Amino acid sequence: TTMPWKLPIDPLHRPSGYFTQGYYHPTFLYEMILNGIGLFILSKRTFKKEGQLTLAYLLVFSTSRFITEIFRINDRLVAGLSLAQIISLLLISLSTFFLLKITNTKSASRR
Repeated sequence: TTMPWKLPIDPLHRPSGYFTQGYYHPTFLYEMILNGIGLFILSKRTFKKEGQLTLAYLLVFSTSRFITEIFRINDRLVAGLSLAQIISLLLISLSTFFLLKITNTKSASRR
């Protein structure tokens, strides 16, 4: 990368096939920032039903991971996606489905 916040990696620690590239994206930093933004947003929301916060966090984390993986040099398996991105898409879909299901379900009346 040529970004000003590029991360130099010593030649001894570079991944195979990337010996000529000296600078890389600090993906750990990207993921930390995205997760921090997501947690800040979640902390400002009110969750009334059991499981909503957990599913919302799973949605935020999976989305953050999917975006971060764009900048990583992991192997691409299907449609240009890494294994982590495929798993993230699965978790995004499941957490969205169950979050909508919980949110739209009326609470059972107590006897």
